[in-house]
Amino acid sequence: MTHMLAGDYCCYKNAPVYETGQDRLQAAVDMIRNNAGVLMLSERMDESMKYLAHVLGWPQLGDQVVTNVNPHRREVDKEANVALEAATYYDRQLYNVSLSQFEKQALHI
Repeated sequence: MTHMLAGDYCCYKNAPVYETGQDRLQAAVDMIRNNAGVLMLSERMDESMKYLAHVLGWPQLGDQVVTNVNPHRREVDKEANVALEAATYYDRQLYNVSLSQFEKQALHI
């Protein structure tokens, strides 16, 4: 996600090149703070849809029905979890910024 929001596509002509992951993260944060008109979070879809309706001047929507829940989730082993945490470090930092921005916009519903 951080790569995508920073504009760092693997094969995109003239894509920016970032020296560090922190530089890429900052570019993604800037994109969210400066260009995201509506920020939506999948785990908070009801609030997200209410804010979208508010911004677009639509009538408020009812609660969303969640139909893709997996009741049979398995635990991730410790080694895999460590690898996932390392691989998603900057995405998790970006998520924290996104969550903060979401909380600010949610005040306007």
